[in-house]
Amino acid sequence: MEPLSIPGEKSAKTATLPRGWEARINALERLKPPCANCPRIAVFDLDNTLLIHDVGDAVFALLRRRSLEGNLPETADPMPFSWAQYVHLRESGQPREAYCRVVAAMAGLSAATVAAITREVMNWPTDELEAEGVRVPVPRPDPVMLHLVQRLQQSNFDVFVISASNHITVRTVSSEFLGIRPDHAWGIRSITTTGQQGKKVFSVKLASPVPYGKGKVDLFRLKLKNCIPLVSGGDSISDIPLLNLTFRTGVVFWAGEPDLLNQTPSPFRYPANVFYHRSMRS
Repeated sequence: MEPLSIPGEKSAKTATLPRGWEARINALERLKPPCANCPRIAVFDLDNTLLIHDVGDAVFALLRRRSLEGNLPETADPMPFSWAQYVHLRESGQPREAYCRVVAAMAGLSAATVAAITREVMNWPTDELEAEGVRVPVPRPDPVMLHLVQRLQQSNFDVFVISASNHITVRTVSSEFLGIRPDHAWGIRSITTTGQQGKKVFSVKLASPVPYGKGKVDLFRLKLKNCIPLVSGGDSISDIPLLNLTFRTGVVFWAGEPDLLNQTPSPFRYPANVFYHRSMRS
């Protein structure tokens, strides 16, 4: 039987790590984990970090489209939250609320439905999908970051993902498209309930903590206790609390606005340890 391959693996193998990354990983290999009884840990954001573009956005857009068409298996009703409402919340300075509303709007759906839509998005044949008259970019694994993940795994790092996209999508993408264990990946999680036909479906209630901003730190602590990451990566100001957990001799891979690296005072705890990654999404 041939070994399991993941989409994007070939492009990851042909990608090269930027100058200085390999040397830094070699140095990290010689370090002991910062805490006793903890593995070497790398923790990453998902959207616009390990992925080019945002899978949470694309999955929501396709779910909303299918709900308007009456093509979701568990319900004939449109999802009670529109793309316009989502964008309005984000642009009015309420991104956490926007992400939570997206996941709460999936109430009544099963995990299997959300996972299937996620796979459809990740295998979408074009670079954009259309929903409610809006073109939404389709996400793909970032080949450089995928190569980085594989390089860290070869060095016996345990790689984790903490994202503000929905939990099922985060686990599906992590395990099936990035080669990261599903139990090492977390997103905003709906609390399930029993539907009318005795089937487990999502409710409007969300589990705490919500992995956004400081909530990513709270979730890291909940799952990994007192462990400290040697490596982290993100692209958003809301990721910085998580990135600032990184050990003082570790490394942060920043895929966000480069201007933030020159800000004084720096938002990063150890700014000299931040490596910039120019995403292919721009």
